[in-house]
Amino acid sequence: TGTALYAVFLEDGGTVTNRGGTISGAGGVLVQHAAGTVVNDATIAAASGSGTDAVNLAAGYANRVAVAPGAVFIGTVDGGNTIGAAASTLELSGGTSAGVVGTITGLGSRYVNFADIVVDPGASWVLAGDSLAPGYTVTDGGTLTNTGVLRSSVTLSAGASLTNTVTGTMSSTGATAPVYAAAGPAALVNAGQITSATSHYAVWLGDGGTVTNLASGVIAAPGGIIVRDAGGAVANYGLVQGSSSYGVF
Repeated sequence: TGTALYAVFLEDGGTVTNRGGTISGAGGVLVQHAAGTVVNDATIAAASGSGTDAVNLAAGYANRVAVAPGAVFIGTVDGGNTIGAAASTLELSGGTSAGVVGTITGLGSRYVNFADIVVDPGASWVLAGDSLAPGYTVTDGGTLTNTGVLRSSVTLSAGASLTNTVTGTMSSTGATAPVYAAAGPAALVNAGQITSATSHYAVWLGDGGTVTNLASGVIAAPGGIIVRDAGGAVANYGLVQGSSSYGVF
């Protein structure tokens, strides 16, 4: 703990692993001048109104922040790199408690400057949004790689890409498709399962884009894939199923 500055300051890069502990100060963890990795299963906190971050990593390096279900960050978590620069990765892990579903809010507002988001094998997460934009929006040029379980929809902005690996499953329980895009062409590569019993389509690309469904891939809902308002390309080597509507429209 501290009061004036960051509680942990690594001036030439390094790793902080917080297992069951509390790191708190005017700021939480600051890493400068080299790559930084922060693994948090507990609490990292910046004092309210201090103007500093829970985590602040240096620009220009391949940084990583791993978040476990139940982990708490008070303050902004800054990966250090704007999209298009060196890539910082936000890793959503399973933590030390098997089977726990994590919920993360504030992606893009409290968790900033991460071009790559990865869901670990065996991890199960809800990417919380709001009623108008459920789930999480992958911003232009950003990537999301799911090797675990995503229980909420994902929105892709223009130029964003999503890879759902052979171990990845994605689903949604509302009207929004598990994979949704409307602001420009987006790209999806699927080797796992993307399903919904409640949305009109499993994949909805509202302004063009590409879908590659590999041999192990399953895309299934009342409708399979819809691409609207711009050119679309669908390459299917697995199963695309519309149980009551089009497989591909």
